[in-house]
Amino acid sequence: MAIKNSNWDKKHYQEIYDFMIATLSSVPWCSNVKCPFEWAKSKLPLITMSIEKEDYEAAQATKDAIKNFLNRFLDDENKITNEATLKLPTAGQHLREKLS
Repeated sequence: MAIKNSNWDKKHYQEIYDFMIATLSSVPWCSNVKCPFEWAKSKLPLITMSIEKEDYEAAQATKDAIKNFLNRFLDDENKITNEATLKLPTAGQHLREKLS
């Protein structure tokens, strides 16, 4: 994805991207989530939260990290492309799930 905004903070994007790749690659030993796709799905609310805080670099970096992490497990014909759409949970939905 080409970024055209001159205010785009490339350093912040890269820091968040690197952090998310490290987070996605390090499943805690005590986690009951063993499937990489389920582990990555658990990070989707971070994109929503970043957008709500108008931290678009963090939202894009998180999306890119999740996509690249998942693509490690997919063969070439099933890789997630840049044109793919993520269905993000809303903050309200995320809170309702936590409370139920």
